[in-house]
Amino acid sequence: MAQSQVSPSVAYGVAGSPATPDQLVHHPLNLIAEENCAVGNFCFQGSNAMFAKQSSEEEVQPIGILQRVINYPNYMIGQSGTLVVPEGSPLTIVTLGNLWVNMTNSSSEGEAVFASLTDGSLTSAAAGTTVAGSVETTWRVVVSGLVGEASLISNWGEVASVPPASE
Repeated sequence: MAQSQVSPSVAYGVAGSPATPDQLVHHPLNLIAEENCAVGNFCFQGSNAMFAKQSSEEEVQPIGILQRVINYPNYMIGQSGTLVVPEGSPLTIVTLGNLWVNMTNSSSEGEAVFASLTDGSLTSAAAGTTVAGSVETTWRVVVSGLVGEASLISNWGEVASVPPASE
């Protein structure tokens, strides 16, 4: 079957996937997971400078979002894959960029992104508001999404609107 369509935009992605290839800034160290970490969620500084985790006892800014990097082979053919990086594994944390993520709520373009202090999950709400158990981050929603669908977020500042994916 021949290709019948070409889209000028990047396809919507899986949580933790870059939305714009080669336009990410990463944490300078490959920190080690102090606990199992979900891809696409925020990470906080761990117990020392070499570790990161997805929970924080203090209301502090997260260090970034865990990027989806496929470097853990699934040797069990009948077993499904996972978007969880195991404790003790190196993490690739994005500090600046455009990422696809899943929110705990429906998001709207322009909303602020909040990081849960319990598990690093993402919630969107109006900037300057309070989300219980979360801290407001510098990330903003660029392309809205429903619960269970990908939303595009960025912390590059003024980001041009991304065209919708073709159907």
